[in-house]
Amino acid sequence: MDDSYIQLHDSIYKLMTQFAEIYNHVKENSDWKNPFRDVISKDIPNLLKECAKIDSPYSVVGSYGKGRWTAVPWIAVFDTRITSSAQKGIYIVYLLNKDTRELFLTFEIAATEVLRPTGEEGKAKPFVGIVGKIGNQLTGTLQERANTIRKAMGDTYFSADNKISSGADGYDAGAIYYKKYTLDNLPDGQILVDDLQRMMDIYKRYYAWVNNTKDKDDEWWPSLAEYNPGIDKVKWLELLNDGVTFTENAYKAMAAMFDFGGIATCRQLELKYGETSDFYRASLGVQLASKIKTKLELPYCKNKDGREQVWPVLFQGRDAHKDEDGAYVWKMRPELYEALKEFKILRYLKKKEGGNVQPKTVKESIEEVKAYVSSKGFNCDNDLIENFYISLRTKPFVILAGISGTGKSWITRLFAEAIGAGENYEMISVRPDWSDASELLGYVNLDGNFIPGTLTTILKKAAEPENRNQIFIVCLDEMNLARVEYYFSDFLSVIETRTFTENGIETKKIFKENSFGPDIDGIYKEVYGELTIPENVYIVGTVNMDETTHPFSKKVLDRANTIELSEVNLRADMDADDEQTGNPVAQISVDNEFMLSKYLNFKECYKKHPEDMTHMIDILENINKALQPINAQIAYRVRNEIAYYLSYAIEENLLTFDQAMDNALMQKILPRIQGEGHRIQKAFGGIMDAIIPGKNFAKEEDLLKALENYQKTTRDDAPYNKTTRKICFMLEGIRTNGYATYWL
Repeated sequence: MDDSYIQLHDSIYKLMTQFAEIYNHVKENSDWKNPFRDVISKDIPNLLKECAKIDSPYSVVGSYGKGRWTAVPWIAVFDTRITSSAQKGIYIVYLLNKDTRELFLTFEIAATEVLRPTGEEGKAKPFVGIVGKIGNQLTGTLQERANTIRKAMGDTYFSADNKISSGADGYDAGAIYYKKYTLDNLPDGQILVDDLQRMMDIYKRYYAWVNNTKDKDDEWWPSLAEYNPGIDKVKWLELLNDGVTFTENAYKAMAAMFDFGGIATCRQLELKYGETSDFYRASLGVQLASKIKTKLELPYCKNKDGREQVWPVLFQGRDAHKDEDGAYVWKMRPELYEALKEFKILRYLKKKEGGNVQPKTVKESIEEVKAYVSSKGFNCDNDLIENFYISLRTKPFVILAGISGTGKSWITRLFAEAIGAGENYEMISVRPDWSDASELLGYVNLDGNFIPGTLTTILKKAAEPENRNQIFIVCLDEMNLARVEYYFSDFLSVIETRTFTENGIETKKIFKENSFGPDIDGIYKEVYGELTIPENVYIVGTVNMDETTHPFSKKVLDRANTIELSEVNLRADMDADDEQTGNPVAQISVDNEFMLSKYLNFKECYKKHPEDMTHMIDILENINKALQPINAQIAYRVRNEIAYYLSYAIEENLLTFDQAMDNALMQKILPRIQGEGHRIQKAFGGIMDAIIPGKNFAKEEDLLKALENYQKTTRDDAPYNKTTRKICFMLEGIRTNGYATYWL
C-alpha cells in the first residue's frame, strides 16, 4: 500500500484518539497555538487531496476552530460552485465526536441552507448557527430537505437513518448520508479513500441534479427586462402608510417575509411563523399584488405560457427544488425591502406559541414584560419596567442603585427572561481588586498569548452574523466594589463613538494595535482586532451605595441612566401565576429591533418633537442657572440623552412628558449634586422653580419645610413627585449630617 494511504489512516487514528485530551489541555492552558492543530488543518486535508486526487472545483478545508478551539473539529470537501463555507450550502464533511471517539463521514446540508435560500448575500439573517442547539421545527425541516435529496440520489451504500451523533445538533440534523468509523472498525487508508470517493460521486450527482431541477441564483424570473413595475422606495412607503393598500394580514405576512431576509418559500414562512402556506400566497402573491396593480394601473406580467401573473409586482421567483411540495422561492424586490426597513415592518411581527404573526405595540409588549416579572414576585409598581426599558434604549449602559437586597440583579435577569433573552443573559461579578480592564476585556499572559476577558467573549458571540438580531444583556454585579473608572473607562469611551452606518449602529474598535502582545501568527488580531460593541449588547451595572463602596465620577454618571431601587414591597404579587401554579405567565419573543436605539443625534429628536424638545431645553437652561454656582451644570451629552429618553417615552406612549422628565432629573441631574451649605439648598430651590414654576422655592429660607408642606397639599402622583422626594431626602442629609448626597 502507498505510504500516503498509511499516513492518512495514522493521522485519522491520531485525531480520534488524541483530540479529546489535547482539546482539554488547550482550554485549560489557553494553548491555542498547540501544534496538534496542524493535524486537522493541514495534514489530513493534504493527504485526502493527494489520495483521493481532489482538485478544482473542489477544495478540502480542516478546522479546529477560529481563535478558540471547537469541540467538534471537522474536515470538509467543498464544491466551490455550491459553497466554500460550512455555514451554508451542501458539502462533504468528516465530524469527530471527541467524547465517543467516533468519526462520521457525512454528506451534509447546512442548517442555514434550509432557513435562508441562497442568492442575496448580506440580507440573509441566519436563525441559528450550524453547530448550535436547534429546535424541533428546524430539525424536521432539515430532515425533510435531506429526504428529498436522498430520493433524488438513490444511494444505498451509506446510512440514511438520522442516527448520527457528532456532538453538535445542527450537524446531526443536516446529515443526508453518513458512515460511522470507530476505533475498533477504522479501516485502512485505501478503504477510507474509497468511501470518500463514493461520497464524492454523490456530490457530483447532486450538482448535476440541482442544476437540472432549479434555476441558478442569478436567473430569477421575471428579469427587469421582462417585467419591472417601476415602484421606487418612496412610492412603496406611500403605499405602506396610506392605511388602505396594506391590510392587517398583508402587514403580518410582509413582516414575516422581511424578517426571513426577503427570500423565502411559503412553506418556510409557515414553519417559522405559523399560519399556512396558502395564507402567505393569498395575502401577498394574490390579494396585495392585485390591489397594488389596480391602484397603480400596472400591466400584467405574462409567463412563457402566456398566462398573466400578478405576484411579480412584489417579487421575482424561481423553483427551489422539485419535490412533493413543488416549492417555489419568492425574492422581494429590493426597493420594497428597503421601504419595509424604513417603515419598521417588524413591529407587526409577534412570535407566540404556535408561531402566529400578530401586530403588537411596544406598550403592549412592556405590559407583558411587567406581567412576567410580577409573576416572579417582583414589585413592578410605578413605572420601573417602562423606565428600565427606555433607559436601555437611550444608551446600552444603565446603573441600578440602592441598598443591598432590593433586587437589582434579579430585575435584570427577569427582564432578560421576559423578552426571551434569558439564554443570552450573563452576570459578571466585579471584584474589589480590579484595577484595569484585563478581567473584562483580556490580557497578554507571560507566554505572550492573549487571553480574552469575559466581556470580550460575550461581545464576540453577539457580533456573530447569526446572533446579530438576538438581544444580549450583561449584568456587572456590584460594579462599584472596584473603582469603575479603573476597569471600565475605556469601554465607556468606546460607547460614546456609536454612530449609524449602513450596517446599523457601530462603534470604534475596542482593542488597540498593541493589545494582543507579540501575536506572531496574527491569530488574536484576526479574531478580536476588528471587534466593536455590537448594537445588540446591553450592559446593566448594579451598585450598593454604602460606605464600603466607591463613589462614581461625573464621567460615569454622564454616560449612564442611574435608576434607584430603594422601595421594597415584601407583599408584592404573592398571588401572581408562576410555574408552581401550573399556569405560568408567558415570556414574549422579540428581536433586537425592540431594544435598538434610533436616536443618536439631538437634531433628529427636535425634528420629530419640536414642542417637547423646546420645553425640555427651557427647563434644562433654568436648571443650569441653578447649578452654575455649585459648578454642577450639564452639557450636551446629558441634554442629548434626556432628549432621547423623552422621545422614546412619548413615541411609545409609555410615559407622559412630566413623568419622563421626572425620571430624567432623578437619573441624570440629581446624582451629580453633592456638597454642604446654603449654596446647595439654593441650587435645589432653583431646580424646583424650573420644574414647578410660580412657587419661588429658591427664596425659601427653609426649603425642606417648604417642600414638605407642598407635598402634603399634592397627590402622590403629582408631577415631579420623585424629584421632590429625593431633594427632600438630600436636604435632610444637610440638616442631619451637614452634607447632601444622592446616595446615602
